[in-house]
Amino acid sequence: MTLSPGASASAASQSLWTLVEQDLGSTPSNEGSFTVTDSRIAADNLVVVVQAPGPLTDKGDLPDESVLDPLWCVGYAWDGGMTVYWQTLRDSPVVGNFKFYYTISV
Repeated sequence: MTLSPGASASAASQSLWTLVEQDLGSTPSNEGSFTVTDSRIAADNLVVVVQAPGPLTDKGDLPDESVLDPLWCVGYAWDGGMTVYWQTLRDSPVVGNFKFYYTISV
């Protein structure tokens, strides 16, 4: 399945993927967290978060950022949103904007 930035798609399982772009900060770090507010998320939902491929704001137009700076992510749902915890997969701190897709169990 191919999604363009800002798009959502419905697969056979009826899952929707939503794109968010998040600034991970200006201080280099190997791990962190951020929140996503979404009224569709309930505390008992399972959420899956993955790093999105493609160019990133303020980092040029190369589509390989997810290859050069891969991130592991996990989302913990709460009513009205989730907390996303991320960690680099290489010993290389990251800064700035990254894009993520997430889906919510139904």
